[in-house]
Amino acid sequence: IRDHRDAIEFVLAGATAVQVGTATFSDPKAIPKVIDGLRSYLWEHGLSSLADIRGKLHEAQVEAPAEG
Repeated sequence: IRDHRDAIEFVLAGATAVQVGTATFSDPKAIPKVIDGLRSYLWEHGLSSLADIRGKLHEAQVEAPAEG
C-alpha cells in the first residue's frame, strides 16, 4: 500500500485490513497520510466506515442468479 487509493482498492476487493510497510522507507509519514486520505475519502463520499465499501467490487461484478 503506497497511498489511500491503494487501500481503497483493497477494501473494495474485500480486504478487512491493509498494511503500509515499504512506503515508510521513502516517506516516514506514509501511514498518517494513508489514514488522512481514507478519512477524506469517507467524508467526500458520505460514508461512515470502510465497511460501507468492503467487497463492493465483487457485488458489482457478480450477476444475480436466475429465479426459478
